[in-house]
Order: sequence, then structure tokens, then C-alpha cells
Amino acid sequence: MSVHATIDLDQALKKIATRQSLNDVHFLVQLVRHALELTPKSIHISEQNETWTLSHDGASPQLLEVSAIMNLINGNGSIDDLTILETQFGVALLSCFVNFTHTTLSFSNTTLTQKDGRYILLPTGKEINGYHLSFMNNGKLETDPYRELLFYCSSVKVPLTYNSIEINHPKRIPPLVFQSIWETDHGEGLVGIPHSGSDSTFHFYKNGVLFGVKHFTPKDGRLLYGYWDVPGTSYESDFEESIETALNLLQQQGQHLYNNLGDYYSELEPIEKKRIKQILLNVSQQWWKGSLSSMGLFNLGHGTFNLSLSEIKSRIENELSFPFQSTLSQNKSNKVATLSPEDVYFLKEKMGLPLRML
Repeated sequence: MSVHATIDLDQALKKIATRQSLNDVHFLVQLVRHALELTPKSIHISEQNETWTLSHDGASPQLLEVSAIMNLINGNGSIDDLTILETQFGVALLSCFVNFTHTTLSFSNTTLTQKDGRYILLPTGKEINGYHLSFMNNGKLETDPYRELLFYCSSVKVPLTYNSIEINHPKRIPPLVFQSIWETDHGEGLVGIPHSGSDSTFHFYKNGVLFGVKHFTPKDGRLLYGYWDVPGTSYESDFEESIETALNLLQQQGQHLYNNLGDYYSELEPIEKKRIKQILLNVSQQWWKGSLSSMGLFNLGHGTFNLSLSEIKSRIENELSFPFQSTLSQNKSNKVATLSPEDVYFLKEKMGLPLRML
């Protein structure tokens, strides 16, 4: 195939089409996203003897998009044609014609296929819903399609199969101590406090297709897991802005979750309270106000999680310092707080409170 318009267009077409295929995991994912753009009830992908097919029962592709593909693969395309395809996820379709052989695209009662060295539209005499895409791989596509689809596309809202094997399953959410789920017209999300680990993780989806993951160590110490799933699949020109918007939303919901920990803390199991305490002792001092200060994080005598930061501060006001016994003490009193080395470091070094070991 040759595109004769300009050298710049030749380079742009080669770069943009190759980027969507071969070893790039986004190739099959982008084909699924393109199909989802047409609101199907189901999507089916199969591979047999190097022949790949994708079919769905949604709307037909836009004629403007099909015309752009025809122009480019027949050598009389323009930058405008590439722009049309980029904004419709159609680059993945284009790459099938650029990089593979025996490629056909059937939709409505028409098929885009090659004849006498050019791609033309031929009537089929049979009306179909959505479209049926077929191409010959010839060993170019080196990927594990099942694992790729399972990782990126398993949370789509419509049935998705690969060689008749169902891909769909609920989002993989790690064990959480607390969680908050919400849904609006703009999407659905979840934030929670992870049961283990020392990093935060956010997953970003569009219509159930995973398109971004962020792992990070929060500066303020408040660990979170979360995801945000936007129902629409429309093209966005600023990918970074989309991520940033979702990131801010998840962090706001996470802050709300931490601000309300005190309302649910007493209902937790001891092992869950221990995890919450482990996280909170590393949270920035600026967040230790309101409900956090009233949570029973420390141990009084042989009791567990029954002494709050507010109660410790109140006692210091009356006695100038706070008496405690070490967890290593052999003869512990039921009337004196029992503090671990981590407790002592937090209260003395981070909160600046005067302590006195008995």
C-alpha cells in the first residue's frame, strides 16, 4: 500500500497504524473500544489458522470513517482522514488493512474488500447488525490475545468472548478494611483502605476497559485503593487531563473516607483495627483532628483499642505528662496505658506530647 499525498502523511500513517498493531497490546483493546463505541449487545473475537475475526451486533460504522479508511489504503488520503479515525478509535481498524492481508470489513449490506489492487465497497445482499471484521495474521501479531483481553477488557458491560470463551468477570478488588462505592451520571467509583501493602493504587476504566493504573506512595500516609469507570467511550484529546480529573475525584473521596473513620471504627474486628492503626500512625499530623483523635487506637491496661489521642491529651493537661508502661513490662497495671515502641514514637516525636514511663 502506498499513500502519495505527502511524505509527512506517509510517515504519519505508518507510525500511527504500526503503533496500534503487532506487539502493541493496545491493538486488540482498541478494536474492542471501537466496537463499544457502537453500543453492541455482545462482542465476539476468534482466531483460527491465522485468521482473526471480530464481530458485534451494535450500530454500523460511520460512512465518514469507512471513507477515510478507503482513502488512506488506496493512496489518496489526507491528514484529515487520519484525524477522523483517531477521534473514533478507527486507527485500529485502519491498522488491520495496513499491516495484515485478506482484510475485509462487512457492515449493513456492504463489504469493504480488495479487488484488482484497490479497496472498494461491494454490496452483499445481506443485512447485518454492527460489523464483521476479518484479516489474515501471517505470524505478524505476536501476543497472547486471551490474557490481553482478560487483563484490559474483562470488565466491559457487554458479553465479550474469545474463541467462545467468556472474558467478562467483575473488577478485581483487593481486600479492603473500609470502602465507599458511588455512582453518578458521569461514572462509577470505589475507594477503600487496603488490608495490606504500603502503596496506593488507582485503576482507571472507560466503559469497563482498563486504560490506566497508578501506583504511588502517598505523601500524607493515607493509603487508598480505588477505581473510576467512565461509562462513555468517546474520544478525548487530552489523555493526561482525563487521568488527572479521575485522580482528583478518587483522592477527594478517599479524604472523605478517612475523615469519617471514627464513625465505623468501633465495629471493626481487632485485626482490622490493628491495620487502621498501623496506617494512621504514619499519617501526617495535619489530619489528626476530628474523628481521628477520638478513635481508640491505644491500649489501657490489658484492654485493647480503648484509649484515644484526645483522652491522652486531656490527661496531659491535668498531669503535665502522660504515664505509660511498655509492652515489654512484666507486671502490667490495668490502670496504666500500655504503649508499644511505635506508639511512643508517634505520641512523642510526631505529636510532641510529654510521656513518662513508669
